[in-house]
Amino acid sequence: VICGDLCDALPESSWELRKEQMKDFYEIFQNVDESIPLICVCGNHDMGDQPTVETVSRYHTTFGDDYFSFWAGGVFFIVINSQYFYDGSKVPEITGEHNKWIDEQLKFSSQSKHGAVIFQHIPWFLEDPETEEESYFFLKKNVRKPMLEKLYKNGVRYVFSGHLHRNAGGFYKDLESVVTSAIGCQLGNNKSGFRIVKVQ
Repeated sequence: VICGDLCDALPESSWELRKEQMKDFYEIFQNVDESIPLICVCGNHDMGDQPTVETVSRYHTTFGDDYFSFWAGGVFFIVINSQYFYDGSKVPEITGEHNKWIDEQLKFSSQSKHGAVIFQHIPWFLEDPETEEESYFFLKKNVRKPMLEKLYKNGVRYVFSGHLHRNAGGFYKDLESVVTSAIGCQLGNNKSGFRIVKVQ
């Protein structure tokens, strides 16, 4: 699972460079064993900090759906597009459809071994959902609090995200937020790498 920022060049301002980066992305991931599914999560570098109808359409054309769900090993996974929570003001209808879809998907959480597991790009919070007010690196408190409570009430106990370029994490009640650093550029003391999660 790649938790967003599949390429660095922004779709609205650096499209020609982005096309070259997408070509590299496709070539690199063609080398991954075909038995390993590749799950791509949409990030701010993939759709922009303020998604538009055009950037949403370009993402769909190049990488597919920007939100979806799937079952694996008896666990239900929901991939959401956190850009709509960050700033969906230019695509209100798409944002509304996305949020309604999340509500529908959460109905399946009780059938999953560990409740639904969420993947997204921008974390809800880094360490403490109660004290963190506002930052580029996590979602605003007025959006975060009702969504965290909704996820929690529907049995979600794990949310995985990226965006921060360093490792972080914390808890909302017993819902764990796991923020994994980037494979590339680091903004903290973590080394480039990836996280292995064992689901039992």
